[in-house]
Amino acid sequence: MRLTTLTGKYFSAISEPKDGKALKGLPYTMMALVLIFFVGINGMNAQETVEDIFDLPAPERCVSEDLQVVGATLDIDPCGPADCVDVEYYDLILAIDNTTGSERTSFAFYARLEQYNPDGTLAATYFVSGCKGPVPPNQITSLTFDESLEVLDENGDPTGFPGIPYLCGGGLKLVNLYEAWTDASDNENRQCPLDASKIAPKCDVLPMIEIQTPINAYVEDTTPVSCFGYADGAIDITVSGGETPYTYVWSKVGGGFSATTQDVSGLYAGTYNVTITDANDCPFTIEGIVITQPTELQATQGTVVAASCYGYADGSIAISVAGGTPPYTFAWTGPDGYTAMTEDISGLEAGSYSVTVTDANDCTDTLSAILVGEPDELVATLDEAVDASCYGYSDGSITIDVVGGTPDYTYAWTGPDGFTASTQDISGLAAGSYSVTVTDENDCEDTITGILVGEPAELVATVAAITDATCAGFANGAIDISVTGGTAPYTYLWSNGATTQDISGISAGSYSVTVTDANDCEDTISGIEVDDPSNLEATATTVTDVSCYGFEDGAIDITVTGGTPPYSFEWSNGATTEDVSGLDAGTYWVTVTDDNECEYTLSDITVGEPTEVPMPDVQVAPADCFQTSGSFSIVNAPADFEYSLDGGDWFSYTGTITGVTPGPHSLVARDANGCESQPRNFDVPQPFETPAAPTLEAVQPDCDTLTGAIIVTSSTVGYMFSINGADFVAYPMGGFTGLAPGDYQVRVRSNDGCISDISYITLEEPICEDFVGCTLGYWKNHTDRWCSEYQTCDYYGDVFEGAPEELAGEYLIDVLNMGGGGIYNLGRQSVAALLNACSEEVNYELATPQDVIDYVTANFDNAGEAGSYLDMLNNTGECPMGGSRATTAPSPGCEVNGASMDASAGISVSPVPFKDQLNIKYEFDYESAADIHIFDMRGNLVKSHRESNAGKGKVTTINADFVRGEQMYIIKVTTDQGTYTKNVVSGKK
Repeated sequence: MRLTTLTGKYFSAISEPKDGKALKGLPYTMMALVLIFFVGINGMNAQETVEDIFDLPAPERCVSEDLQVVGATLDIDPCGPADCVDVEYYDLILAIDNTTGSERTSFAFYARLEQYNPDGTLAATYFVSGCKGPVPPNQITSLTFDESLEVLDENGDPTGFPGIPYLCGGGLKLVNLYEAWTDASDNENRQCPLDASKIAPKCDVLPMIEIQTPINAYVEDTTPVSCFGYADGAIDITVSGGETPYTYVWSKVGGGFSATTQDVSGLYAGTYNVTITDANDCPFTIEGIVITQPTELQATQGTVVAASCYGYADGSIAISVAGGTPPYTFAWTGPDGYTAMTEDISGLEAGSYSVTVTDANDCTDTLSAILVGEPDELVATLDEAVDASCYGYSDGSITIDVVGGTPDYTYAWTGPDGFTASTQDISGLAAGSYSVTVTDENDCEDTITGILVGEPAELVATVAAITDATCAGFANGAIDISVTGGTAPYTYLWSNGATTQDISGISAGSYSVTVTDANDCEDTISGIEVDDPSNLEATATTVTDVSCYGFEDGAIDITVTGGTPPYSFEWSNGATTEDVSGLDAGTYWVTVTDDNECEYTLSDITVGEPTEVPMPDVQVAPADCFQTSGSFSIVNAPADFEYSLDGGDWFSYTGTITGVTPGPHSLVARDANGCESQPRNFDVPQPFETPAAPTLEAVQPDCDTLTGAIIVTSSTVGYMFSINGADFVAYPMGGFTGLAPGDYQVRVRSNDGCISDISYITLEEPICEDFVGCTLGYWKNHTDRWCSEYQTCDYYGDVFEGAPEELAGEYLIDVLNMGGGGIYNLGRQSVAALLNACSEEVNYELATPQDVIDYVTANFDNAGEAGSYLDMLNNTGECPMGGSRATTAPSPGCEVNGASMDASAGISVSPVPFKDQLNIKYEFDYESAADIHIFDMRGNLVKSHRESNAGKGKVTTINADFVRGEQMYIIKVTTDQGTYTKNVVSGKK
């Protein structure tokens, strides 16, 4: 059986031929197969077993993509055999895409066949091969492999199977599929069967492709209902084979459920059926899928025991649990935040309790408001406590009331000094704290503590304060007493006959008082003494006169006796200290007041002073800029006087004083007694103005001239300048230039001849680095020395963002090989600069690749100047990379094929640049038709031509009517054995 035309029922293909045109209008089945095929490519590795069984070449030798299997199926009814119960055998049909323009005489395949059970597990492994032909060009052809199909067992021995073994409802895969073909010649070597060991290079290897089989389905998994009556069951089925898409019809035995999805969830317990139908209306039914559920979880209350006494925690609760899915967990709650996790609980106080029982599936049942009881609370309360009538008496009493609990009650009293009693109420009590414990018939207890029986406080009279008479003989003393305790009101009797609590207006002497309370209790205070001070007096002990005329250094020292210290003082000059100093000459008085405001006044205290020292008279001589200080003389200076200039050291005058700085000054005279005159103020005139030291800036020496400059930033008008002690000269335009590195001293001279201080500045030795570069010619021919950051197949536009379209879509190696000036020169020089900057051996002036990228992307609009600059850097010094064998091999990971950077090897183009016509010479050593396509740098096709018989040495001339000025074009030549490209530049017409 041979299927020679595509019906579209089983086959489809998704591919991308070399001309960029995709196949359209193919059925979805083959699309799925192709998707499976590509998944297989990503997920599997070639099995060497196939190579060993069939003596095949290594996979890396099979790299052609001219023919490719894009689909596989069996020659079988789409819905499968009617009564398939085990293994049946069918012919294999392969869909083969010939993307070339040539018919291929024979096509052979070799693969490992994996046979799967209906549940998706691997059943058996075989090896298969076959050979058929021919395969027409530029289309997908289906070949049926019948007599030529050979099936071997897993050891490579013949099975004798009449076809592919199909396990009913299972799946099939071709793994590590070798594809091989011949060219169109009809000679003996190109007929089936092919020599498997000689199929390279017209061969390819597919990791895996599935063989389309009839529809099959099975239950992958079921999820039972978790809790009785819940709707959370689920069924997961797996469907394979047939023609997608599938439709699903679910039902439940007894009704009440339907669904149309592949898997169903949210199910109640029961029995379910599903029918799956594929796109060919082939049905497949799974019946009797059972979803189970557990029995209902039920918790039942058992025995509840109440607390024995009010407030006790000795109650308990027991429960029983049935149904659900053990094991169970328990969550109890109760009063005051009570929680527990056991089935039964004890040690409980009275209150309402609840429990939630949870089984292994999180099903729950709750018992609420389980009450634990208790008896009424036994409460003893104080009725009355009667205090003792007087301090120290024992006539107090206590009565209490008792309710609750279980009568009869017993009583246990305790109190001060070992007191005990067993009656309900007690009397004859001394003051103190009492406690009683009441016990009922069930030994429940209540205790009252701290029952206080009081007594009046003890009557106590104390002296609070005694106020003595303020001055000798005064009758203004006083006594203040305090009374506590006893029973108010109180009465008082003083030794002087007074009957008030406190007495005043008394003179010095001894006093006593008796205090009586309302109950005639008494307390007496005796020997209360009131005193008075001695007489207050003051005398001037020492008077010190002022030392110099007008000074304020006089002093008065007085002595005070009697009265009541401390004393206060009021002097006639406002001072408030006992002794005063810092006084000028004059008469003074002072009033002394003691602590009781008794006063005494001392008058007519006189402080004297000497005569005034005369102020000195001076004569001044001025200064100039050559004599930076002036001088002065003192007129009629007494021989025993000393002088101080501007607050400096004292000196004796012996003649004219020199070295005096210009400006204001002050001179003071001092006599033999150390008294000073008033200051004599005078001025020494200023000299001619001396210019300030100049402010300087340095222009440091560079590596080109090795000299620098000194710039004066302060004023230069009217000044002359001297450097390092040389003659003074006028300031030159642009500063002092051509200066060697070193330390410099600069001074300024004014028109008056005054010279400034020195300003210092240093010109540093330049640090000059020897930069080098490697030329673009080096990087073209040493691709093995490229740094790992960049590959020959990296796109220029991915590295240099914003690159113009002439460069952006090209590989770095192709840009490096471009001809032409302007943007093309910048392109190739920038690639060389990038490689220089990323190579550690090269001390490149642009230190990092990012420096190169930033410079280039900023200068795409200034390509000519930027390209020349980079050319200069790339040719600086001697390339340090060292000699090595030249290579133009692509970087690791850059695929070499018909579209690679070596794609121009089969053709040459002239003239360059071209104008009116373009000559293409063929350098390949075979004959073939050739399709010529010319693109501009935007990817637009501008010219097409077909050469029917191209071969080595032949030249095709193309009319260049597409040229629009000077720009780059891409020449692409496609033959039946390869594709060649070359970039060429057109000239101006």
